[in-house]
Amino acid sequence: MKDIFIYLSGSVKKSHETNEFFWTTSHMEHMKKMFAKNGKNSVFLNPSFRSDDLSDEKSLFGRDLLQVYLSNCILVDGRERRGVGVGYEMAVANFKRIPIFSWVPYGSHYWPKETILLEQKLTNWRHPFFQNPSVKLVQSLEEAADEISTYKFLEPAVLASNDFILPSIQHYIKTNLDKDLEMNSLVKSYDQLYKVDPKPG
Repeated sequence: MKDIFIYLSGSVKKSHETNEFFWTTSHMEHMKKMFAKNGKNSVFLNPSFRSDDLSDEKSLFGRDLLQVYLSNCILVDGRERRGVGVGYEMAVANFKRIPIFSWVPYGSHYWPKETILLEQKLTNWRHPFFQNPSVKLVQSLEEAADEISTYKFLEPAVLASNDFILPSIQHYIKTNLDKDLEMNSLVKSYDQLYKVDPKPG
């Protein structure tokens, strides 16, 4: 596999939040160089790069989950506390057999040096809802690129017609894909992104 499609899971900047840890263009440019050294071309599916109608909650949900479905793997930014969206994306990826790599530095919120949980003192404790769904917790983007480059990928599970997420994905494709410049360009550029029937039922 030369082209690796990577969904970047993490916080999307919102005006009411003070979280300062987001995926940046610099991160992606740096990783592209790391993947290139390993003979791989990395294609990033980023939920923050979009021009669709964000007031349409069903389409927004469908768009993000479509990117998860189309990815070969998910790279989660776990440097800081994350919300319900990241956990849901990880659960869907596990359900669809899409491997997860999580950027969780030692000493951060999800991998503290020491913590107390229900009055138990714990050392070198990794958060179970990051540790267990992930193929590996990585300490850096360099490590992430190395691990993903050498991973033996399997084909993700095929979208089932009775999948409860599929109607939202089809709604996004019908209402917003044409005006979503970033995603539309990706779908037209890579044949392997045609895994989902673009004709809503």
